[in-house]
Amino acid sequence: MLWNIDRIEEGTAVLLCEDGRRSALPTERLPAGAAEGDWGRLVDGVFLPDAAETEKRRQKIRGLLEDLLG
Repeated sequence: MLWNIDRIEEGTAVLLCEDGRRSALPTERLPAGAAEGDWGRLVDGVFLPDAAETEKRRQKIRGLLEDLLG
């Protein structure tokens, strides 16, 4: 399952799973450079970013915005 970093606040990363689940992790369990909007997997309670998946989803969102704003 893929997870998204929805937001980071007060030392906690709030993650949303593509199946609708939510989780919160201390920011210490994020690798350096991980940021809001990144997609990845949770492995043994640690977020592992997936740069290719993140870029794919960002491109999709950009395309949708371009279609809307025409």
